[in-house]
Amino acid sequence: MPSALKASEYQALLDQIDAIYTRAQKDSGRALNLILTRAYWEIGKRIVTVEQKNKLRAQYGEALLEQISRHLTRKYGDGFSKTNLGYMRQFYIAYPIPQTSGELDWSHYQLLSTIEKKEERLAYERQAVKEDWSVRDLAARLRADGVRRLSIDGHRRQLPLSPKHLSPKLNVTRGTLYSYKLAQALTPADQGEVFVDCGFGMWRPAGVSSPAALKSPVLETVSAGGGFDIAASQRSPKDLYTYKALVVKVIDGDTLRAEIDLGLKAVTRQKLRLRGIDCPELDTAKGREAKAFVEAALKPCDFIIIKSYWSDLHGRYLADVFYLAGEPDPAVVAAAGEYLNQRLLDEGLAVRYEG
Repeated sequence: MPSALKASEYQALLDQIDAIYTRAQKDSGRALNLILTRAYWEIGKRIVTVEQKNKLRAQYGEALLEQISRHLTRKYGDGFSKTNLGYMRQFYIAYPIPQTSGELDWSHYQLLSTIEKKEERLAYERQAVKEDWSVRDLAARLRADGVRRLSIDGHRRQLPLSPKHLSPKLNVTRGTLYSYKLAQALTPADQGEVFVDCGFGMWRPAGVSSPAALKSPVLETVSAGGGFDIAASQRSPKDLYTYKALVVKVIDGDTLRAEIDLGLKAVTRQKLRLRGIDCPELDTAKGREAKAFVEAALKPCDFIIIKSYWSDLHGRYLADVFYLAGEPDPAVVAAAGEYLNQRLLDEGLAVRYEG
């Protein structure tokens, strides 16, 4: 440390540099999001223009999306599924004049674009900006208000609501993807190496972009040089251990085997027990019905979102599972997806279990 500076002055300088860099990262992310959101609006406009000009019937419009999806996916990879193109089309229909706010991201507009009534849509958009709502906050408000929404094919629907009001309700907190906390290793591989706790007994070494991250109770990944870095976060401990996962096998109504993407180039395969519920045994008709229900619900989904808790006496991690068929954005599924644990209760295929 330069001898001309006091320790407190030097630390203050580091904190100021950290604040400047963190703000720059957020600003650059916001600028990139605005560019991409406008690009998606333009793509939606081109699709609608071609459909209207050529007076395509509904089935031909869907075939057009499938064909475009195949070509663009081969060239650019993920991001141009038929469902995502449908969202872009609906985005333009909902906002025929490009007046979207740069303070909301694409995931916000995926939800907003499907609100049936224009006045409601604009009101929720203004409120989301004013209150700085995350996608999860917006989805929760729409769900609580029972807002009428349009599916991507134009049919009316509502955000997932419990169909049977008499079933017991689980207390659930929807986490935020890829949130971590520091882990203190007793024997680090290198002096001063920092580890993060990914859950499931897995720690990963990770770079830290600022001294502030070492004091933060929750960390998150940020883009850095084509990869990812770890930075301090405004998220809370309730956001931890929330990940995208692939279903390997439905064992029974309340037990899954899943391959979980923990971020930071870490993957784990775990047996998960649905938290707070108990389904009948498989040797009963009701148990087989519960398993069939879960298989049918998750089969159309490319992935699920899991929020894990502690493990039970059998070594299975307790988890909340969220799913939404046809939705390509994990953040949207985490925020607005169906809650599988509660659905099983609502369908009468499980009972409340506190063990």
